[in-house]
This record gives sequence, C-alpha cells and structure tokens, in this order.
Amino acid sequence: MKLIAATALAVLLAWPAAAQQCVPDLDKVLMHLFTKFGESVRSHGIASNGALVITTASDSGTWTMLVTAPGGPVCVLAAGEDFSTFDAEP
Repeated sequence: MKLIAATALAVLLAWPAAAQQCVPDLDKVLMHLFTKFGESVRSHGIASNGALVITTASDSGTWTMLVTAPGGPVCVLAAGEDFSTFDAEP
C-alpha cells in the first residue's frame, strides 16, 4: 500500500514536467517500448484523478512509467534501469 501511495504522489509531482513527452496513442507507445527495449506491462492502476498509471519493464531491467487520462495523451513520467519486483507484505 505504501508503494501505491508513493507512486500516486510521484505521478502528481511529475505530471507538469512530463507533459512535454506526451503522444496520442497508448498502443503505439507500448509497441515501441516492446520493440525497442523488450518492455511489457508489469503493473497498472487508476489514480484518484482517473488517470491510468502503467509501468512497463524488460527482463534486462529497463523500465518506463506512463500516465494517461481517459481520452488524453500518454505521457512518460520516468524511465530507467535495474527494475525489480518483490512480494507484497500480507
């Protein structure tokens, strides 16, 4: 739950800066990330403002965080390396 709250906060803080890296088509963005980096969707959730937050990652560790509002453009919030997952606490 703490991770979800931290992610939501990151989305809200990063939104204005990320607006410069937006494109209209989610499917094209996902296909590009898969083709160029081998990334696929690893998680997604709906923010309190209705935006869809998506994290993609590859087996080699690259990752990208995207956000899109209903009917809106897809924006890159962040990207990086060394992606890993862990089991959630019960």
